Amino acid sequence: NPMPAYLQLCIQTFEKHASARFVVRIVRPGDVSRLLCGEVHPAYKYLSLVHRADYLRCELLHRYGGVYCDCDTLCWSDLSSPLSALDGASAVMFDEHLLSEAGMNAGIFRRASHFTTAWRAALRGRLDRRANALAEFRAQNMSPTEDALSWNEVLRDLVVPLVHTTNRLMPRLLSDALRAHHWCPLRQQGFDPLLLAPADVAEAPPSADVIVLNNNQYTQRIKAMTRDEFLQSGCALASWLQRRALGITE
Repeated sequence: NPMPAYLQLCIQTFEKHASARFVVRIVRPGDVSRLLCGEVHPAYKYLSLVHRADYLRCELLHRYGGVYCDCDTLCWSDLSSPLSALDGASAVMFDEHLLSEAGMNAGIFRRASHFTTAWRAALRGRLDRRANALAEFRAQNMSPTEDALSWNEVLRDLVVPLVHTTNRLMPRLLSDALRAHHWCPLRQQGFDPLLLAPADVAEAPPSADVIVLNNNQYTQRIKAMTRDEFLQSGCALASWLQRRALGITE
């Protein structure tokens, strides 16, 4: 689907601040078979779009490693600090509290590490067990936004317990050095960030590496805006993106 202008600006924050260390790339449907060398789980074709994204972040991070972030994430630093923490760890993520609250929106991972191997095994095992239900659902419902799984079933419900267990049994394997600010002013569907002016919103912590948004709750109004319409809206999110993506300070 066409990407809303404000999400394109979110991606641009990574291109501006982290491109010295990383190549920023959007994975599109046509890339999947080539990037995974055709080794896609048989149940993948039955998944909704959001669960396909959940599946792909695991498979790609296991195969290639690197940084993953949701499109609705702002880069607030050059990521050098969390990257340095990867020297002695399999992965660098949020602390457990924020991971439980916001989900696995971003992280830095070694490829084929102990953690990604365990994550991939848990994911593929879940899909194996749910394959029949997924196929039966898809035979009756072709909507790309729905499938037989609950919203968190193949990401948060797998990753959060795995992180907790790993931290208990192998406390040095994972690092929580990725500093994140979860910007979620109102926890409700139909939230309109265009209603919040800069004066209404506390500035993001200068020590943050990333700002995690809550895009799935936003109204269609912001998603339909052009780049110019959004940047001229005067809302707090537009102000942040002007500075972080475009370098505009006034």
